[in-house]
Amino acid sequence: MRGKYRAGPILNIFVANQLATQLAAREFERAGLEARWVAILHLIWLHEPVTPTELEELSGMPSTTLRDYVNELVDRGEVRRVANPADGRSQLPASARKGDAPRDNRRGRSCREPQQGRQPKLPHAVAR
Repeated sequence: MRGKYRAGPILNIFVANQLATQLAAREFERAGLEARWVAILHLIWLHEPVTPTELEELSGMPSTTLRDYVNELVDRGEVRRVANPADGRSQLPASARKGDAPRDNRRGRSCREPQQGRQPKLPHAVAR
């Protein structure tokens, strides 16, 4: 034992968050996406067409950040803009992949599909 104190739950949560963030970023990069876009892509896919105000409420992100992300995703061809049926003049973000969930391009399956038989291994500091 290195010290006389054990790691508490706050430290375990912090370590788990750091490791999960690194793992997710690496996997998203392999799929050709930046990690910062993944949640927005999924929210758009789940709620499309979605107003910017709804997207802001769903994500908890500031409207300026969302606008920048949506513009980047439109430029990449991941998101398209559709006419707002409520007023016919404004545009709403929608998935550019009609009917498809955002994909893990390396495996050709929906990012929402679970991986059968795979259990994540937690580091010793986090595992109980």
